[in-house]
Formats: sequence, structure tokens, C-alpha cells
Amino acid sequence: MNKILHWFAVIVLGAASQNLQGQTPDYQLNQNKTWIFGTRAGMNFNTIPPVPFATGNNEIAEEPRLGSGTAAVSDNTGQLRFYAQLDTVWDKNGNVMPNGNGLIGNLPVYAFSGGPATPPQDPSYFNGASLVVPYPGAPDKYIVFSKTGLIANPTVFVGGIFNGNGNDSAAGRLYYSVVDMSLRGGLGDVVPGQKGIQIDSLLADRLVAVTGPSCNIWVLSMKIDGSAIHAFEITPEGINTLPVVSPCDTAIATGMSFGMMFSQTAGGCMTVSPDGTRLAVSLSGLVRDFTTQLSYGGGFQLYDFNAATGVATNQINVLVGPGVPNESALFGYSVINLCFSPDATKMYVPHGWFFSAGIWQFDISSGLVPTIIASKVELDPNGYLGHNAAMRLGSDNKVYITGTTWGGLLGSDVLHRIENPNVTGPSALLALGAVSLAPGTESLYGLGNIVVRSPPSDTTFTGHTLTLCAGGSSLGLSVPQDPAYTYLWDDGSTGNTRTVTTGGNFRVVYGPRCPKLVDSFKVEEVDVRFDFGSDTVICGRMYPFDLKGTEVPGATYLWQDGSTGHSFNVSGGGVYSLTVTKRDCSASDEIRIDNFDVFQHLGPDIMFCAGTPFNVRLEGRVPDGARVLWSTGVTTPAIDVSQPGTYGIKVTQDVCEGMDSITIRNTELCDCIAFMPNAFSPNGDGLNDIFAPLLETGCSLNEYSFDIFNRWGQRVYSTANPGKGWDGRFNGQPVDPGTYWFTISFEKGTHRQVFTRKGDLVLIK
Repeated sequence: MNKILHWFAVIVLGAASQNLQGQTPDYQLNQNKTWIFGTRAGMNFNTIPPVPFATGNNEIAEEPRLGSGTAAVSDNTGQLRFYAQLDTVWDKNGNVMPNGNGLIGNLPVYAFSGGPATPPQDPSYFNGASLVVPYPGAPDKYIVFSKTGLIANPTVFVGGIFNGNGNDSAAGRLYYSVVDMSLRGGLGDVVPGQKGIQIDSLLADRLVAVTGPSCNIWVLSMKIDGSAIHAFEITPEGINTLPVVSPCDTAIATGMSFGMMFSQTAGGCMTVSPDGTRLAVSLSGLVRDFTTQLSYGGGFQLYDFNAATGVATNQINVLVGPGVPNESALFGYSVINLCFSPDATKMYVPHGWFFSAGIWQFDISSGLVPTIIASKVELDPNGYLGHNAAMRLGSDNKVYITGTTWGGLLGSDVLHRIENPNVTGPSALLALGAVSLAPGTESLYGLGNIVVRSPPSDTTFTGHTLTLCAGGSSLGLSVPQDPAYTYLWDDGSTGNTRTVTTGGNFRVVYGPRCPKLVDSFKVEEVDVRFDFGSDTVICGRMYPFDLKGTEVPGATYLWQDGSTGHSFNVSGGGVYSLTVTKRDCSASDEIRIDNFDVFQHLGPDIMFCAGTPFNVRLEGRVPDGARVLWSTGVTTPAIDVSQPGTYGIKVTQDVCEGMDSITIRNTELCDCIAFMPNAFSPNGDGLNDIFAPLLETGCSLNEYSFDIFNRWGQRVYSTANPGKGWDGRFNGQPVDPGTYWFTISFEKGTHRQVFTRKGDLVLIK
């Protein structure tokens, strides 16, 4: 099946085992009362309605941060603490923190013309570039996440195969840096040694955080090909750089894959529902199925998210515009940004560009794709907005939308607003130009990620590092047993013990509801097993080679001779053994290698002149312990030969066998008899019709030259073909009878004796 993909992106949703019901939602926290975005734009939500103000930020025009969203955090009173954009952190006064530059090393300028960036990485788009989360248990510390985007090269299907950035580890890198606000008298700075630390790569332009029920925070992103959601857990101990991986179904329909939707430079978003139980990820673009000649438009995915385990499940794919034969009709279906309603029953989706732009409302409460699609309502029938429009819930429970013009492609000096986002249909009331920004400021790409609440700081986290030897062994994990405690392991089991048979990260939450006791077990499965194979025999000459065990980082190696390298150079037969050890895991093996060289070479065939007596000794190569058999039946290493014939030898040792043969002849004509006649009669009677040299039977000729001239010196015949003669014709016509003159020269016999003659000949009719 051949498909070609135009630019695409994706969405994700999820559910947590414990939600945040009964708490103030994160978007209403004082930590989210100050927004920084766009070109020098800001919005203060400490008053209602919010008040716009100007900043020094510029996420639209400046490279390399072209298109990168800004993340801002306020203190508990709603006053700005700092803000970050991709590779830079500013303090509340708009000054770059002393150590706030270069959060991403060697960040290139984005090649806006579509050519590749150098080095090959560019900024993420919209809110996928920057994220700020509180550091659990440390009120003055925050973690700033920065994510690069994709190589600025087009990505296409060629022959049904994805040729793009999916195998480029430079794409979609996720970094983190720690900001300590107790530094510089409360203005804060990036902590030395905790800056620009990469923890993942090959991630799409999707980045969001969710507060967990176990005094922890999850930071989520998605693989470039849409195949998995990665959830990194943050606890007071720090960031677990081994993510919880939730595999995702990448199939769309009729064999097509979602994979390309995440690997475009066009951007996309992941967002979380206000109660923390659902995730949403955008599908931006359309894909053409050349088998069915149908095009499928963009849309979004929904997942349930379990904040206790970090696992996303129950994937729903909502393709808004499927099965249209004219793909140009789907330009209005491209989707980049999404936003939940405050009650999480509605999804708002800016879409399209140029003349097909707008914003949809979907009722997602049913969880059924046909019902969700059927609920679609266009809130912007005049197409003022477009897919570039970013959205964010304000603390006043309204959805704010970046102002866009010219079909959703350019920014403007206003914010739009959905006044009643929980209400179904047009009554949700899209108010275009509802908020004017401060003079000289502009909005477009992003309004920033929401800062999640900080979990309680008094949770006890305990880490354990254990080793499991591969090969059928098991390991028991346990925490103290208390009848008053509840236990929940990440596999759903509820006891204080658990048995594992594979390596990985395992976690149990136990104790009272919260703060909880959280024990994490990092079980490294150590596999030192290896197999040299069966004992072996090498026949013939043995060339040195390296015998190797399994290459295990941190393991020790001990060979039979006491050497400790990973490999051993074998240059001869013998018994070789190796023991590989890492921690409490050990494996051994040995191999016997025998080498028997019974190669035979009796030399080239021998030729003696005919009638010449001879005596030749033929000798074989017979190593100790080998058996020999000549074609004459003799079993000695050598034989004497005085008769012509073919003589063969076979030498055998174990499974090795060496053979050769030689032929001896005494029939060679070393020289031969040759003479020239003095007349011939080319009359067609079959007798003496050709004038040529007369030769002994079997005589070989070389360097043959034969010419005949008439009495006027004209050459009437010439040949270099050995043994050929004259038929009495010149230019195809018989010549007159008479006397002619010849010259002939050649080498005869295997000894190449030179024969030269000149003389007269008579042509008789």
C-alpha cells in the first residue's frame, strides 16, 4: 500500500486511579495567575477581568526560539517568580538569570526555509518546548523541562515506508534543569551541575505534567512515531529517568499508521483534564491512502491516565474528517492545539487554515467515537481562528485563545475567549477580540503550560537497587507489613510482598492515604549468560581469531590462562574456558578446538618426451596421527613412480581430509618431423590439392608464418594459421600453372624447435 503523508500531529487522554476532585484545580492556583507569552505579552489574573501587561519576552520573532511556548510560575500570592522559554530562564524582573542561558547546549537557529538545521535539532512548537514543575518537598525549587523539536526536513512515506526522523536520536530531546529561588536574594538561579541534563529523545512536540496521588508529579511526553507515552516520575529524591512506558496503538484505518503524525515540524500538543484523569494529544494534518484513494483528516486521541502508576490506557482515536476522496477538502481539519472545558466534558479544537479555519466544540463525555464526532459544533463559522491558535483555561473558568488573523496563520494584539466552556453548542459563546493586549505586544503560538500543584513534602521515599540474574531466577520484593496500612503495587497487587522474574522499576505505595510511604525498587536484570557452542575441529591452516563472551558493562572476565579481557585470541588448538561475573551473577563455558592441517599438494602435472624413461618420487604431507592412502593402495607417506599415469593421495585425520592428484605422461612430442613438398595439383581430385607442410601426427605448431609469391614477386597467399596451406587460388580465382616461390617459418613440438624453409614449388593442373 502506497501512502503519502502531508503534515500531521497527535493527541492523548488518560485517567488516574485517584483524582483531584474536591481540590482547587491547578489552573486556578495562584501559581498560574501570571501568564507570559507571545511577543512581549503578559496577562495578570490576580484581578478579574485579567489585566494585560508588557514583558521582554519574544517567542514569535526571535531565533532559535521561533514558535516556542513560554512557561511562567508565580508564588503563593500570584506574583511572578520567573519564566522560561526553551533554553533560557528569566527572573521576575525580565533579566536572564546568571546561569539561565544555554539550558540546551548548541541549540541551532531554526532553518525556517525548510532546510536542515545544523546541528540537526530545532525548537519544539507551542507549549511543547518548556514546562515548569515544582520540586516535591522543596518549596523554593523548580524543575524546568526543555524539549527540542525535529529536524527541519520534510517527512514522507516512500513505497509505504516511513522515511523521516524516527531513527534520529538528535530529534525530540528532553532536558531538565533545576532552579533554586533561594539564590540571589530570592531572584533565583539555575543550580550549577543541574542544568541541561538530557533524559530522553525521539519525543514529539507534546509535554505536560500531572500531580500524582503519592506525593509525586508525572511529566509526560510522547514518542515521535506515536507508539508510546513516556511518563517520568518526580519525587523529593529527584527525577526517575527511566520512564513508565504506555504503548499506544498506531493503526488508523486500512493499514495506515499514526506514526507520522508525531514526527512533523508543524507542532502539536498534549493536555490534561482539570481533574488529572484524562490526557489529550492532537492529530494535526491529513493522510492519503492511495489504495482506497481516500484522505483522512486530523483530529485527536483520548486516553485515561492513572496518576498512581503513570500508565495511560483506553486509547480513543477521533478522526474528524475520514474517508474523503478530495484531500484538499480536508485542509480545514488540521489540528494543533486542544483544551478541555473546566468540567472535562468538552474538547475545544481550533482547526484548519486559510479559508477553512475555525474552532470546534466536541462533547467527549460519552467516550464513544461516533457520538463524539456527531457532537461537533463549529463556534467560529467565519473562520477567523485557525489551527495555530493556542488555548488555556484561565482562573476565571474561561478558555482564552491567542488572537490570529489571515486564516489562523498570523498573530494579533488580542485574545479571544470562550465565555461558557461547560455549555454545549453556540451558547458556549466564542467572544472574538475579548481581551486587548498591552500596546506593542502580540500573541500567537502558545499561552504556556499550567503549573501543577506541589505534592506534600512529608512523604517518605525509599529507593532500593537490587540485582536479578537472568535465566529463570526470581526475586522477592517486600516492605514492612502493618495491618493498618493499605498497599498498592504498580501492577495492581495489594500485599506487602511481590515476586518479580524480570528487571525493571517497581513501586509500592503504602501507609495512610497521603502522605504515603513510597518504596521504589530498581531491579537490574543482569544477563551474563553466553555459549561458546559445541567443541569444534578446524581443518587446514588455522588463522587467529577472537573468542568472546557476552559483553556486559561492569562485568569481570577470567580466561583459562588467567587473562581478564573480554575476548581471547585463539591461534591454535586447545581447551579454552571463560567465567563472566557481575555482582552475584556468574556464568561459565569452555570449548575444545582441534586443528588438523592435512592439506596436500603434489605439484603440477609432469610431462616427459615420448620414449624417455623416468623415475619420480611423490611425497604427501602426513602429520603425526594421520592416515594416508595412495591410489596405488600404498599407505606410506611417499611413493616412487616410473610409469605414466594419474596418481592420487588422501590423508585423513579426525574429520579432516586432504586430497590431491598428479598426472605423469611420456607421450609428449618434444620435436617432430616436418618437410615441404615441391609441387601440388589443385584440380579437385582430392589428391595433392593443397600446398602445405607435411607434419608428424600430433605435432604442435606455434609462431606460424607461410607466404607464397608468383614469378613477378606478387604475394598470392599468406596465412598465420598453423597447418593451413594454399589451394592454388588468388582473390578467389585459380592461378595459372607454373613455378611459384614460398617462405615458411614455425616452431614445432613442445620444445618449440624452429623450422624455416624457402624454395620453389610447381603448380600442376
